[in-house]
Amino acid sequence: MKYTEKTLTGNEKIVYEANVDWFIFVPGILLLLSGLYMYGNLTPFSKESDIAPAGTAVLALITHLLFLFLIIKGTISLINALFYKISTELVITTKRVIFKTGFIKRATVELTSKQMESLSFDQGIFGRIFNFGDIRIYGTGGGVTPIFDIDNPLIFRNKATELIDTV
Repeated sequence: MKYTEKTLTGNEKIVYEANVDWFIFVPGILLLLSGLYMYGNLTPFSKESDIAPAGTAVLALITHLLFLFLIIKGTISLINALFYKISTELVITTKRVIFKTGFIKRATVELTSKQMESLSFDQGIFGRIFNFGDIRIYGTGGGVTPIFDIDNPLIFRNKATELIDTV
């Protein structure tokens, strides 16, 4: 059972569930693929006929380590993105907006419709092309809650604005 389903109160119902966009995997994929390509194709002295003096052997070791670093960094980035996508819940109910993230350590932000004043969302060039963006919820008292990499942010903003208007 999801966190949001456990925390629903009385006659509260889920109006909209948003997802984290798949685009969060792109940086990790690019790092991993570039590291694999460079490691396989650009590694100096990879041919058996190349005999390297001692100084260039150090250079070859450094490039090997650099390419391995890209591969490891890309893999870690993909794993982090996967955990973020799996563990994030973005839900609008009839009474509040709930944002939960975290797999082992949980962090939640729950704003009732009375606590929200306005919303804004940002989309970069890739966000416009692939339909994802960031939402900022401005609450009473000057608090700002940013929610990043939402799939279909305009729908999320419209549903949240409807919730604000019901107050």
